[in-house]
Amino acid sequence: MGYAYGWNERLNIYGNLHPTAMLYRTFAAELGAGYEIFKQLGPIPELYLDARLAFASDAESFAAFPIISPIVSYDISWWNPYGGMDFLFQFHDNDRVWTPQSMTFFVGSAFQVSDKLETGLELKWSGFNHSFERASVDHPKAFGSDQGVLAPYLFVSYQFGGGKE
Repeated sequence: MGYAYGWNERLNIYGNLHPTAMLYRTFAAELGAGYEIFKQLGPIPELYLDARLAFASDAESFAAFPIISPIVSYDISWWNPYGGMDFLFQFHDNDRVWTPQSMTFFVGSAFQVSDKLETGLELKWSGFNHSFERASVDHPKAFGSDQGVLAPYLFVSYQFGGGKE
């Protein structure tokens, strides 16, 4: 659940809350900004760079994780396929703060339902650079391996105010 604001034609700022994290007695939120580096031009897809700070807290601890995500997308009328990579950095309890601690590959597709309503599906291969062999939560295995976990996401977004031009 979130809110985004188009600062200008290329820059969006946003904030998100993750209410499902409360199932694990954790508060989770993120603040971020995304910038369109290259506009889609004919057969050349759009390149977008997203940077955000994810926060997580329970009754005993707090953590903040910077995440940088390059994203490639191609808008085809009402359909927008995309793909990218999340690079999550961990500064606490880490002796290699300059390297991403967790990497997530994702592909998805957004569908324009109306000028204000969009829905879509995304598949993430989270933490593919880590073994989840001894994880305390049973996750779907990625391609028969213990490297990372697969997670599908459904999303719906609604634009309040003026519609898309």
